[in-house]
Amino acid sequence: MIIAIISPMNDKISYDIIVVGAGHSGVEAALAAARMGCKTLLVTARLDHLAAMPCNPSIGGLAKSHLVYELDALGGEMGRNADATALQSKTLNMSKGPAVRATRTQCAKREYSQRMRSVAENTPNLDLLEDIVISLNTTQPTSINTILCQGITTQSHGAISARKVIITSGTSLRGRIWIGDEVKESGGDDRPAVNKLSVSLESLGFKLIRLKTGTPPRLKASSCNFAACQRDDGDSPKPKFHIYKDDSGLTTQSSILDSPPPPMFHVEQSDFTSQSAHTSADIP
Repeated sequence: MIIAIISPMNDKISYDIIVVGAGHSGVEAALAAARMGCKTLLVTARLDHLAAMPCNPSIGGLAKSHLVYELDALGGEMGRNADATALQSKTLNMSKGPAVRATRTQCAKREYSQRMRSVAENTPNLDLLEDIVISLNTTQPTSINTILCQGITTQSHGAISARKVIITSGTSLRGRIWIGDEVKESGGDDRPAVNKLSVSLESLGFKLIRLKTGTPPRLKASSCNFAACQRDDGDSPKPKFHIYKDDSGLTTQSSILDSPPPPMFHVEQSDFTSQSAHTSADIP
């Protein structure tokens, strides 16, 4: 349920769990808490970017598909969502043994986010709030220098109390974007950078470091000679992430939208990356 409450929030409103950030991990944390019966609040600066896929819109792959299967086994939503919005799915490393094979699904990026938001909005015990978290609310230090987190303060709705707070802030904390030699504050994908929460965490003794992520280059289709590319279709039938038992008790895979898979192409990367690397402030 989306909550829209005129600021400030009623002091009597309290949650078992507050999740800060609605990327992939934040949504899974909020769904898990709500499905276990906890009164849960998921806070994000942009509800229309919930579980967004701003970079490569794929789920799984060699380093991550086992995590998606583990999430699915624990009742998570990512596997179901990937299957439901799949455009192309493949089992990688089929020329090698089963231990190193992996499932990769290219998803319809807007539909992936929209479906996950619909799931969150219709999950009992889960509220969604569009706001920016500016600080954690804590108790005063005790004689043994221990403090307890009691909730959050948001930019528009004020203080909200909770028994536990989970932070899944992704790229938003003091986020910056480099485009060539240009630098701007941003959480990425048109989301605002969140600076005040960083200050709050530092004041509580957390040491903050900066992690770097990279966005794949976009290619203008009209500039590409696809005739020189090698076509690489998805598998048929499509491998899926979600496994369940049907009415007969047999283990099967979830059904998905059977749209024709789009072709994928292998292209050789030019040396433009090495030529332009020196323009980034983070590359020595």
